[in-house]
Amino acid sequence: MRGVLSVTVISAEDLPPMDIGGKADPFVVMYLKKGENKKKTRVVTDTLNPIWNQTFDFVVEDALHDLLMVEIWDHDTFGKGYIGRCILTLTRVLLEVALGGPQVL
Repeated sequence: MRGVLSVTVISAEDLPPMDIGGKADPFVVMYLKKGENKKKTRVVTDTLNPIWNQTFDFVVEDALHDLLMVEIWDHDTFGKGYIGRCILTLTRVLLEVALGGPQVL
């Protein structure tokens, strides 16, 4: 199955502190396992509860066999720190949309 997947990154809650001051500067990186393009949200500084409200589109070549990788990172002056990751099968996304619309994860 081929098409366009639209993903909205809304927010995160209770992220672990990554900086000395007990906060983080989080951003989200998303990509399809079989794709080459990475999409990245803006960095939200000094928070453990960031709000992004950003939408990204991915061209999907094989929805039945691809994965959406969603990673959260902490932005630092000299690099980035890993916070966490979520992996979604696109077949799950297709089923949820067919059963009642977009889902919040």
